[in-house]
Amino acid sequence: MVELGARVCELPDGLESIGSGAFAMSKLRQITIPDSVTTIGTALFLDCEYIVKIQLGKGITSLTKNLIAFCDNITTGVFINGIIDSIDDSWLDSTVTTVYLHEHGNSKLID
Repeated sequence: MVELGARVCELPDGLESIGSGAFAMSKLRQITIPDSVTTIGTALFLDCEYIVKIQLGKGITSLTKNLIAFCDNITTGVFINGIIDSIDDSWLDSTVTTVYLHEHGNSKLID
């Protein structure tokens, strides 16, 4: 679990899974999930009011329920670097305005 006072988090390569709610209600501002992560739980970023940027690695192929919910300040965007095979209808809450499909923001999914 991330320390509640942490602001920027870059998880280590080799990490394979992240449990449900791991970052919920944290004070994170930015996070990079490495390509080695293949499994993520639900409500991973639930109510992260300070987060502005989420970068998901290439290993993530499923967007889980309430993955990003009540994160009202995502201004930089959500960056999805992998090929998504499964998307839960409630993975994203309506306050997020920009989702990119590539690491450098080349293709916008939502704008």
